[in-house]
Amino acid sequence: MKRAEAKALGLKFYNTGKPCKHGHLSDRYVQGACIECVKIQTSEWKSDNLEKQKHAMRKWWENNKETHNK
Repeated sequence: MKRAEAKALGLKFYNTGKPCKHGHLSDRYVQGACIECVKIQTSEWKSDNLEKQKHAMRKWWENNKETHNK
């Protein structure tokens, strides 16, 4: 499937069957990024920014206690 087709159908993900520039054969976001690449980048950012991550999660939890407790 091509990106334009997925976007026209309102999908969030699509798969070309071809590897990304880093060699991953995973789905891609319609915005264009490889899902596996995004996971790796997110994981690296979290490990490099532990205090920011903890602060953000604490702030989210304080603002969403009711949602979290359901």
